[in-house]
Amino acid sequence: MPPEVLEERLVECRQTYKLNVGNNLTDLPDSITELQAIRILRFKYNQLRRVPSAVSRLPQLLTLELSGNQITRLDSGIAHATTLKELDLSGNLLVELPQSLATLPKLEVLRLENNRLEALPDNIGELPSLTKLDISTNCLRQLPASMGRLKRIQRIDAANNMLVRVPPSMGHLKTIKELNLRYNNLDDKYKAKAEEGLSRLLAFLREEEERERLEEVERLRPIGTAVGPYMEYRCKAEASQQLKTEFGEFNVDNRCWIRTGFSLTQVNNMVYVFGGQLVKDGSVSHELFWMTSERMEWHAQPTRGDRPCGRYGHVAVYDPDHHQLVVFGGRNADKKRLSDVAVLDLDSFTWRRPAVSGTAPSPREGAAAVYHAGHMVVFAGHATGGRTNDLLLLELSGWTWSQPTTSGTAPSPRSCAAITVGNGHHLIIHGGRNNFVLDDMHVLDLLTRTWIDVSPKGMLPPPRHSHMLHMHNDWLYLFGGVNELGASTVSLFKAHISRTAMDRAGALHPAAAGNGGLGPGGLDAADVAGAAVEIEWQELDPELPYNKDRAGVMQQGQLRCYQLGSATLGRTMNEDDAEKGLVYWDVFKTAKLDSFKPKAVAAGSDGEGAARAQGGSTKSSRVQHTTHSAGKMPASFTSNSKKEQKMLAYVRDFQRVFQELYPHRRPMPLTPLNECGVPKFVCTTLRPSLPPFPELHTLEGCAKFVSEFLTYELLEEPLHPPSHMPSPMSVLSWQAADAFDAANVLCSLLLGAGYNAFVVMGYAPLAVSEPVFVEPATGRSVSPTSPDCPYTGVEMIWNAYNAWICMQMPEPHSDSRAVPGSISWELTNPALWEQVLNERQTRSEYARSEMGDGSATGNGTADEQGPEHDLLPDLPPSWVPKLTIPRDMLDMRCPRGSRTTLYKRCVHEIYAGFGECARWDGLVERVTKYADDARHVVVEVREVFARRKDKLKERRSYPQQDAVQEFFLPGRLFAVKSLHTVRGERRTINFYSAARLDGLVCREELVGKKLIERFSGRDDKLEYRSATFGMSLSSSGAAGGGAGLAGDGFGADGSPQQQLGLLGETTAATGAAGGAAAAGAGAGAGQDRALPILKMTEKFGRNPNKPADEDVAKRVFYLDQGKTMLCFQHGEGRLTAGYLVFHKDGQAQAVQVDPLAPRPSARQLLEAYKALQAAEKEVLQHVRDSEWEGREIGRTRSNQEQSIALEAPYYDICRIQADDSDDEPADSEAAAYDYLLPFLPPGMASVGSSAASGSAGSLTREQALAVRERCLLALKDRLIERANIIQARLEEEQAALARRQASYARDRDALTPAEEEEYEHAADEAAFRIGILQRRLARHEEAALQKYYDLDKKLRNDARLAVLLMPV
Repeated sequence: MPPEVLEERLVECRQTYKLNVGNNLTDLPDSITELQAIRILRFKYNQLRRVPSAVSRLPQLLTLELSGNQITRLDSGIAHATTLKELDLSGNLLVELPQSLATLPKLEVLRLENNRLEALPDNIGELPSLTKLDISTNCLRQLPASMGRLKRIQRIDAANNMLVRVPPSMGHLKTIKELNLRYNNLDDKYKAKAEEGLSRLLAFLREEEERERLEEVERLRPIGTAVGPYMEYRCKAEASQQLKTEFGEFNVDNRCWIRTGFSLTQVNNMVYVFGGQLVKDGSVSHELFWMTSERMEWHAQPTRGDRPCGRYGHVAVYDPDHHQLVVFGGRNADKKRLSDVAVLDLDSFTWRRPAVSGTAPSPREGAAAVYHAGHMVVFAGHATGGRTNDLLLLELSGWTWSQPTTSGTAPSPRSCAAITVGNGHHLIIHGGRNNFVLDDMHVLDLLTRTWIDVSPKGMLPPPRHSHMLHMHNDWLYLFGGVNELGASTVSLFKAHISRTAMDRAGALHPAAAGNGGLGPGGLDAADVAGAAVEIEWQELDPELPYNKDRAGVMQQGQLRCYQLGSATLGRTMNEDDAEKGLVYWDVFKTAKLDSFKPKAVAAGSDGEGAARAQGGSTKSSRVQHTTHSAGKMPASFTSNSKKEQKMLAYVRDFQRVFQELYPHRRPMPLTPLNECGVPKFVCTTLRPSLPPFPELHTLEGCAKFVSEFLTYELLEEPLHPPSHMPSPMSVLSWQAADAFDAANVLCSLLLGAGYNAFVVMGYAPLAVSEPVFVEPATGRSVSPTSPDCPYTGVEMIWNAYNAWICMQMPEPHSDSRAVPGSISWELTNPALWEQVLNERQTRSEYARSEMGDGSATGNGTADEQGPEHDLLPDLPPSWVPKLTIPRDMLDMRCPRGSRTTLYKRCVHEIYAGFGECARWDGLVERVTKYADDARHVVVEVREVFARRKDKLKERRSYPQQDAVQEFFLPGRLFAVKSLHTVRGERRTINFYSAARLDGLVCREELVGKKLIERFSGRDDKLEYRSATFGMSLSSSGAAGGGAGLAGDGFGADGSPQQQLGLLGETTAATGAAGGAAAAGAGAGAGQDRALPILKMTEKFGRNPNKPADEDVAKRVFYLDQGKTMLCFQHGEGRLTAGYLVFHKDGQAQAVQVDPLAPRPSARQLLEAYKALQAAEKEVLQHVRDSEWEGREIGRTRSNQEQSIALEAPYYDICRIQADDSDDEPADSEAAAYDYLLPFLPPGMASVGSSAASGSAGSLTREQALAVRERCLLALKDRLIERANIIQARLEEEQAALARRQASYARDRDALTPAEEEEYEHAADEAAFRIGILQRRLARHEEAALQKYYDLDKKLRNDARLAVLLMPV
């Protein structure tokens, strides 16, 4: 092209911003860089061999057409053309394209047809705005997989290439409208689907992608090892992995260190671990880890958005509708309980805090949560004021909290319960903990909101918390948890849940109760309890050996466990690292739930469910737990000193010789194993101790304490001594013992109190009805010579100093018994008693007690005292520490705070009144009386309460009569003393009359019939008041509910009656007043629910200061008949009394006893009539008030039973121990807020780590600069927003004042002086507000700049941004 033509085109381009140059142009002039505003460049059909670099420096270029040239390569500098929307490179000689092409943010059209391209950039799918792509007539053999990420692509032309297949990822192109694949070498299946149409092709590609993914998963899946029903896999975790995020690159540690209080959520084949408290250093984590069962690799996932603080004890549920993780509650690092809701989008891993509405639950930890029908169902938890039993629903679309109203018997307050949803709408809750660990089960029908009674039987799961429930194929599975000893358990149970039975039980239970009152205005509806649903538990064998730390989850009929090490896989665990928490779950194992077999119940079985079902001993499980945690026990428990080893060798030799001499005798338990599996001599197991409580210094006190404090368990082998004999210290901590363990505790206490006590081993029938010796199971004693002695033989006895074997057997065989009544207790006679140690080997009681204080450590110097001591070793001191019984345990008395004693047709239960095992409802004692020997039909239940804020002290229930009696202490609302209710019939309320202003003693309510009240000590001598209810015979009475005398003095046509003359003169006024009084009474007492009153009666006592004919004895108001009777007191020596009767037709009747007395005048009768009218309204109001008070008492009792609260008297505050987790610090001790945390990249240290240590962390200079700019920008936006708010309020006040001034100017002449004064006052107030806002705005503008400078200075001094101060 001639130069002059090119110059002419350039001049024209400056006006049109378009340049179209053709005809053999080989290069562009340098002056093209001056065209900064050019938008369209067309260089078609020229001889260009490269894209000129000047093109990429044009800042406003939108279209670049270079078709028909000889361009062989595209430089990476094309990435600088960030404004480019259309690029045409068709008809060139391109062989490849640079990766930088995919960085053009606004490129919409890309034409590459008729080139020699063999491949496209792998990242071409990163083009965010691309809508049209033409790559036809090239040499492409495959397309990059990233093309499936083109979000806006609409048309792709890939015809006339050498494609064999299409990337399956392209099946996710949602905006694609045209895909041309003709004239390629497509595989037959691809070709066939392409010919069927675009939708069929995309569906096929998605299927291919899933198939390839599964193949890749199978290829990369670790090879599992079959171990019983499980498949075990190794889990991997990289200690350092380089991650690339929008904030840059940084290293993360993928090891998910073992922790407590975390949430583990299974989502299909992914498991997410969030939060928790790390064992290694006690820090509270806010990290998110995940692992897929396809790769078995742990990953620490960086997250974005408004991340929640670190926490533990929270709950997390998966929302499948929105593919998100919902986190609620827990405790933060400052031990503050939380009630916030955080949501994690599992696609983008972005946190957000939704704006929730409704009544939010109180801050809590240890709640139970499950997903159901678009809601997160939250139950119970440990709040600041104690554990709760509330049920809350969080709607996950509108984020609204609600608390549904339920009927039936709700579970008691608890935390750490297991929860699941079965049969679609049955909420199942099991176990948990309040003051002790629970084992009960509750079911809520979510459709009818009814709690269903459940009757479990079979192999019942032991008490536990923090366990799991899962419903699969109508079977409920229960796994794991923490038992009463605080040890993790792996027991597995299942129970069949009948959906039909559950639905029937939920339908039978009423959904509503009455109106909350038991007065004449209405009663509570009688509950019709549905039949309890029987659920039979079975114990399964989980085939899981002991593991130091194991986490599990059940989903889709599978049990999945994450644990430390595996002997099968050859992965050993370092015990020291495990104790320090420096390990992560490195083994994953899974099994189908229906593959587990029932656990065999054999003799001596240690199954938890088997022991509980048979009422047997769980001692073996306690011993097993202690053995696994032996590292936490004193050294004397886990090993033997040299002196103990010598004594054990001596005793074993004694046993061997004794067995040889007396082969018919049973082996004596002289060296049983202790709770850590270490053999100990029985005499050293006793530890004489004297607790500092006088009640434990007597024989009776010690026996009673042991019998109540320890739960008695049968021996695992009734005819043989136990294999393990734990220390009395452990027995006291377990609060459970067999005969040997209880005897050791009792003997230790008696020896400490100065008694010459022995442990006696012998034989007795299984059921002992009368005590003998000192029986630790019952706490009673009796002489062994008693003819009623139930024991049949004695084998041996021992104390803390020696052991004696009874040699008084009548026959030489193993079944021979030395009857206690015929035994001589002369222990010094070797023919009668064979002592294990001679006198020189034993020590005096004083010396033993002195040496015993240090028995847990040293071996003594007697170990080196000569060869004679090696032959006859001295008795070593006791290996058991001195027994200590805390005051709260002594107050608690019973195991777990409760004890049940069975009698014939009676059950007696006692509960702790103080301490952590006290009942939440204050119940301290309950006696249940039955009508049958099987104890099925309840006749009476008596319950005694303590420390109730509602002052309830006793309740007596009579189920057969449907009656309840409640007794209260003084100080209750309305001064109620007792409450006797017969449901549906009557209610009697007794009051503390001295505490009431009206002197009410008793109120009796006959449902819908009558109300009776009795008084005492009143100045008006009122003693009795009653009201009779029913349907009125007259329309006025029925409508008015007690209009009474309001219509007296009027006829049927409304004209006044003239009987007695003056009665008609005031009928209109009194009628209006009476109507008003009736209306007021109805409004005040809920008249819409009140029954009509037919009759009211009041009775008065004799007033000696008045004559009998003037002293009123009774007033009767016949409201339905319109009649009133006034009766007077009986005079001295008279059998009759006078009275007055007034009728609604105006007639009056006076009856006098004394015929000589003057008759009342018309005026006196009128005054009496007026007084009775006023009295009628007053009595009517009193009756309605009594009705309201009755309803209020019923409503208050219902509310108090729903939310029971206990009080702590000042004189008992030292005995009431707070729960061990109630160590929440005060608000004043809250930790400082890290101002920089919201702006730091994910994974960077917060104020507690790098800032405190002075380390700059891993922030690069670019990251630090970005953090600084974001922080300053956030402050600037906040300051501007604050200024805008003040300015808006100022303008609003000024506009309001201007409107008021304009109105005043317009209407000034018509305003009154009062209105002018009001205007001036309002104007002054408006001017005052405007002045305040103006000064506030000015002060804010002055302070804003200073705040900005202060933050900038703080950022410069922050150690995490110190890299900004370093030289570049």
